[in-house]
Amino acid sequence: MIDPPAAGSPRTRRNLATADGGPARTASGFGLTPQADLAHVDDAAVVAGPAYTRGGEIPEAVLAALRRAADRGAHVFSVCS
Repeated sequence: MIDPPAAGSPRTRRNLATADGGPARTASGFGLTPQADLAHVDDAAVVAGPAYTRGGEIPEAVLAALRRAADRGAHVFSVCS
């Protein structure tokens, strides 16, 4: 049984993470300022990854974090257009 969240508290916790915890830029030019690095993926129940350009290189650290999340039963999905 999962206890409901306390009144006024968020139902979920969301963190934007990058491989090194540093800022990133989307293909559309939007700047992203993460709150975390990939270490936080190891505790996440749901992990959303960005779309990559076909043939684009996905850093091995990102692939490893996604595999660990999937192996432990986290919901892993891609946000693509």
